Amino acid sequence: MWSFSGALLYSITVITTIGYGHMVPLTPIGKIITIVYAVIGVPLFLLYLSNIGEIFATSFKWTYSRICKCQILRGHRRRAEYRVETLPHQIHPGLIELQKADPGKGSIRSRSISDRSLESSICTNEDDDEYSEEVIDDDKPESRNRVSVPISLSITVMICYICGGAILFGEWEGWGFLDGSYFCFITLTTIGFGDLVPGDSVKVDDDHTNDEDEFLGGLVNLQFIFVSLYIIFGMAVIAMCFSLMQER
Repeated sequence: MWSFSGALLYSITVITTIGYGHMVPLTPIGKIITIVYAVIGVPLFLLYLSNIGEIFATSFKWTYSRICKCQILRGHRRRAEYRVETLPHQIHPGLIELQKADPGKGSIRSRSISDRSLESSICTNEDDDEYSEEVIDDDKPESRNRVSVPISLSITVMICYICGGAILFGEWEGWGFLDGSYFCFITLTTIGFGDLVPGDSVKVDDDHTNDEDEFLGGLVNLQFIFVSLYIIFGMAVIAMCFSLMQER
């Protein structure tokens, strides 16, 4: 259990205050080192969550604003095309009758009126597009700060992350979907009861594991390392979602 990957998972559970309790120091020197490590590591981890959560939130808002900007500009183009096509019929409905009555003079007069009307319409559309681009220009920091992500989208991101971990840990540890979701939720909220811990399936097959597999970093080490990365990245995602919801 006290391999490099196991010690890495133990260190993560200490600084994140999860504390599963399945791995504990037994010697006096180990307990002293754990205390010193926690005193230094917990504040650093809180600082990490604050900074990385803000970076993730800014990146997520930038992506969300880009998607919204594409949809808004697409709608403006459709409206501009519709206005140009229907403008002669809406503003000068008599142009068609005038062309039918006097094709020579009517065509010249209708072209001059249509040109002026279309020019004014195009100018109006350009002003609208410039205004819309100015409002949703997410390249400016003040524009990005005005972008607000819906709370439902933040909650969906958290649920998807928990469900993804539940499916993966369910396959590795032989848990059901409910147990996997319960483990991911208890872990990411730093509750850490310790009733479900990663590596339970390894204890069953521990007699069949030889020294070569341990040295090469087999499935046991990969599980522990992945759990460590899942915790580090997952808590940053949770911090990002809470940061986005606070802005609402």
